[in-house]
Amino acid sequence: MSCTCKKDIESRLLDRFKEQSPEASEHTAYLQGYGIAIVENKMQQLGVMAIEFSASFPMKGGTLRKRKKIKQSMFFNYCPFCGEKVQKGAA
Repeated sequence: MSCTCKKDIESRLLDRFKEQSPEASEHTAYLQGYGIAIVENKMQQLGVMAIEFSASFPMKGGTLRKRKKIKQSMFFNYCPFCGEKVQKGAA
């Protein structure tokens, strides 16, 4: 992503976490929902969201149906925080 939203938000969350837990040490904050993708032969960090589909499929024998789940991921074309368009191929 070309914006700095992820870094900025992680920093703000970390500061708040430190305020709320001063007795702890080695604080970290990491936003989930980002993944690495290869875009135009370059590795790029993009926002990603898990998707789960489910449907009842017929069995080979006929009438009985089996519930099946299919899991996939969807990359964002825009930053979910600021709305800036993802620049494809940016390092």
